[in-house]
Amino acid sequence: MNNKLSHSSVTKYTDCSKAWELHYKKGYRGNLHSSALLFGTALDKALETFLKTKDEDQTKKMFMDTWTEQKLNGVSTQLISATNIVYANSDFDYEVLEQLSGLGDDLPSKEQVDKLYELKDTVGYDNLPEARKKELNFINWHVMRIKGLLMVEEAIKQIKNNVTEVLGTQVKVELANSEGDSIIGYADAVVKWKGYDAPIILDFKTSSKMYEDNAVITSPQLSLYVHGLSSDFGHTRHAGFFVLNKHIRKNKIKICSKCGFDGTGGRHKTCSNIIEGERCEGEWNEKLNPSIFTQIIINEIPEKLEEIVIENMNMVNSAIKTGIFPRNLQSCIKPYGKCAFYEICHKDDYSQVIKKEE
Repeated sequence: MNNKLSHSSVTKYTDCSKAWELHYKKGYRGNLHSSALLFGTALDKALETFLKTKDEDQTKKMFMDTWTEQKLNGVSTQLISATNIVYANSDFDYEVLEQLSGLGDDLPSKEQVDKLYELKDTVGYDNLPEARKKELNFINWHVMRIKGLLMVEEAIKQIKNNVTEVLGTQVKVELANSEGDSIIGYADAVVKWKGYDAPIILDFKTSSKMYEDNAVITSPQLSLYVHGLSSDFGHTRHAGFFVLNKHIRKNKIKICSKCGFDGTGGRHKTCSNIIEGERCEGEWNEKLNPSIFTQIIINEIPEKLEEIVIENMNMVNSAIKTGIFPRNLQSCIKPYGKCAFYEICHKDDYSQVIKKEE
């Protein structure tokens, strides 16, 4: 049987070949899903819509539609009420929820949320009662809804200011060998970018961390895209990451509740305005004026890196064909939690996975 690989499947194999076998060969899927992947999908769909239509309202609607409902293990799911989605603690921000969500009477108190997170951190998400999972994911969904719409607005602004022509969206990359094996991927966009003569192969990312300046010239994913698409787009070797940071800048505005003085930028805990020789000392009313930080990193893919990436993918393809899938025990527990197949490998327990239908 011929192999059909992708950048993500090759990454999974090099991380742990047993996990690759369980996922791709045997068709098992974990019961829990990362919010990061679902959120990234919603942003990708939205930005693809804008690049195609230049319609801002349609773009925001696409984000909301995709962030509202997606298929999880083949089942259409309302994300706001789903309890099989795990959010990172760093995604949540109570100030954002309080000031920008519009939840009104449905807004939980800060004390309630703190207790909920304390329980989660103590027993783990898996062991939370179902009702608590719903509460936690309800507030996280709303926070990410707010962040997502802000990201869409910022991305639209960047695209308007920098993209002079859209040459393609979700551009398919397919490389095949003489044995019928193939590597398939999809570049988010190929565009002409202000200040560059050559087309840019772009990949959209959302992240809670800053990308390194050398992220493009060390990226196997972008190297694969350049290898497959360069000849179709003027033999370009230029690629880039369009990164939207999930930690929004709050840009707090402080207005005195007593005298109306604008204390934005100051460090005084109460109003520092001098009235008739005395400090006002009124309490601040703080409002958020949020903005999104973006990184646009564009560079030329080194030919040597491209060679290494293709060589590595050929080696992974050959290794998969041997049918030997050893475990990498260093990958069983990661910073964000256990591998989806941890219970299978360590306890022969299949209760936390499902079998994908053929």
